[in-house]
Order: sequence, then structure tokens, then C-alpha cells
Amino acid sequence: MKDSKIIKGVVTSVDADGFFLKDDKGTFKHPHNRVARVTLDLPAAFDQAMKAFAEGKYSEAAKGLKPFVDKYAGVGDDRVATALISLADACVEQGDVAGARPLYEKFRKLYASQQDRAEVGMAKIAVLERKYDEALKLLEPSIALAAKTQSPTPAQERGFCEAFYLRGVCLEEQKKYSEALESYLTAAVIYSGYSQMAAKAKQQADRLRQEHNKSPGTPTVYVP
Repeated sequence: MKDSKIIKGVVTSVDADGFFLKDDKGTFKHPHNRVARVTLDLPAAFDQAMKAFAEGKYSEAAKGLKPFVDKYAGVGDDRVATALISLADACVEQGDVAGARPLYEKFRKLYASQQDRAEVGMAKIAVLERKYDEALKLLEPSIALAAKTQSPTPAQERGFCEAFYLRGVCLEEQKKYSEALESYLTAAVIYSGYSQMAAKAKQQADRLRQEHNKSPGTPTVYVP
């Protein structure tokens, strides 16, 4: 707690204002704004679901993550926030925009301090719908935050990597090839800690250069 007390128990339910914790004295509600940090004792099934997500097994990941999101969404354990955004991302990867949109909205509401991650998620939907100007607008907060963050957390690195990758996609669709290349390379090199997306960004950068720099001499697509 913010008053330095440590409370242990079983989380029985969560709402927008706090969560209920059962201990040997009973079940009590603890408001989110009085809690400094939460560490849940998550079972191996959680790690298995996240592993499935990392391997691109999105249906399996969504099935595994949903019980944790349903039970714990809103609790201040960073792994729960990551589970919620990953569940939404898994829906997008499967083309389920209707399922993803309310999950991003839920993340935006429950984890307001990480709202930029929800905006990146909404940008993914905009890209699927070929609304590239809208997607670029949604990505602006993450791009701006990345410029000010020297040592990003793993969650931030994932968000920044995705933001620059998506920015590259949008700029390429708008035929702004050099700017697109710069965004892909930023995702691939600067935020390489999110290895799956970084590898995808590198592939896009290599493809873009190969397609547009066919003649010798000064390349037509380059990083300014």
C-alpha cells in the first residue's frame, strides 16, 4: 500500500475503483489509488498463454489470456495490463475488430497512465480499415513519448516498437518511402527488445530498400 503496509490475500473481484481482497480477517475493498504495487501469484497457464502469443498462436493465446483478463483486469500488476493489451492484439491479428475495440477501450479506462498503448492498439484497427491518417494521429502520443524516454520499460519498448512499425506501414501506403524506412529501422534497431515486432520491421525495411533501390549509385529510398 502507499502507506508502506503489505497486505496478502486472495483477490475475489475487481471493479473500476478498486479490488476486493480476502484474508484471515475477512474480505475488504482496497481502492486502486491507495495501492502502490500489486504482485499476483499467477499460475503457469499465464506464462503459457503469453508464450503462445509470442509464437503467433493468437487463437490459443486469446483462449488462455481471457480468464486472467476477466478476473483481474484493473489490478495494478503490469502483467495483467500486458495480458489485456495482448488479448486485444490477438483479436486484431485474427481480424476480430469488433472483439478488439472494446478491449482497447477497457485498457484505456483501467490503465490511464498507459493510455498511449491503447492508442497504438486503436491505430492497428485504423490500419486494418486503411484509415492511415487516423492511425498516424493515434500514434502521435507514443512517438512523442518515445522521444522523451531514454530507458523504456519492457511494456514501453513493446509499445514504441509497435508504434514505429505501424507508422512505417502508414507512411509507406502514403508513398513516403524514406520516412517509412526510417520508422521501420527505428522499430527494428532502437526498440529491438520486442524481438517479434523488431524482426518484422527489419523484414519490411529490407523489402522496401530492395524494391526501390534497384539502380546503382545514390539510393532513392534512404534514411534522411
